[in-house]
Amino acid sequence: MKIILYNTTDNNNVINKVLKDSTEFEIKFKDKTDIMKPVVLLHSETDVNFNYAYMENFKRFYFIESIEIFPNNIYSLSLTCDVLESFKDEILKSSGYISQQNENINPYYNTDYETEVKKEVDLYESDTEINVDEKSIILVTVGGVK
Repeated sequence: MKIILYNTTDNNNVINKVLKDSTEFEIKFKDKTDIMKPVVLLHSETDVNFNYAYMENFKRFYFIESIEIFPNNIYSLSLTCDVLESFKDEILKSSGYISQQNENINPYYNTDYETEVKKEVDLYESDTEINVDEKSIILVTVGGVK
């Protein structure tokens, strides 16, 4: 079975992750394994320093949660299935309908549209450096210079 290891800097909740540093390994499971949280043993002469993987036979992408190093260049990778990336075609094709009940009202639900509206507001002081890699930012200035 082939496993392909990658590095990605995308957040876990992103679909269509950018994958870099592709490296392939042939592996064999010698015992039963959990398809959602497999543990993979690799032998590699070079350092195994990756954070993402794809297993062809399972047709699933995985986050590499931890890497243990054993003697004789053996690496144990604990994986967790990335459901969003593994099933992205089905997710992107799906649609949904939001309805509202009289009790437990969703404060983000706008009854004029068939969408859910959620806003986040962060306040940054003028001398604060903004990290634009974390999320999308719309900058609005209020007031002026005295």
